[in-house]
Amino acid sequence: MRSSLLARKQIVLGFEDETQADTVAQIESSDIEVERVGPLSVRVQVDTRQRPVRDVLDEILRLSLVADMTVVDPPLEQIIGEIYEQPS
Repeated sequence: MRSSLLARKQIVLGFEDETQADTVAQIESSDIEVERVGPLSVRVQVDTRQRPVRDVLDEILRLSLVADMTVVDPPLEQIIGEIYEQPS
């Protein structure tokens, strides 16, 4: 259960200029979600059952210069919501 609920990782990336953030924000893929969270930052959500975080970071680092990065598990509220959404 733990591995299925913690299979999503969030990567928050900071950039020194908006064009770098724009480039990453426009990545389209079926196994990641990219959301702009500020003028110089994006949040990338990765389902690690489909694609390793390392592969996603390699792709992003080929496209842009990252100034700051944080990799975290999803918030507890999101995990609890997913538990209640699962069929019994």
